[in-house]
Amino acid sequence: MAVTLAPIEVAQARALPEGYTIQRGRPAQAEAMLALITAALDEGHLLPRTLDDLRRHSERFLVIMHGETLVGCAELAPLSGSVAEVRSLVIDAAHRGKRLG
Repeated sequence: MAVTLAPIEVAQARALPEGYTIQRGRPAQAEAMLALITAALDEGHLLPRTLDDLRRHSERFLVIMHGETLVGCAELAPLSGSVAEVRSLVIDAAHRGKRLG
């Protein structure tokens, strides 16, 4: 049974470095998310995902943008009406260490 997530405002605990923004994921960003996840797979940190799965669940993701480039993502996958799991949390290696995650 699929659980629908209500729209949320993305509250930030602290300001991001200049040039970075957080936004809700979109199906058009699935290929960029897959590239980040695949790179992390090679490092042994994440489980594999398919492009179709990422497109289908893209709106459950928050993405970090640096200008027009997607540099990070994380999915909040609902397990029940009150419990969710963080999946596919990854920041591009070139942007790590900048307090984005």
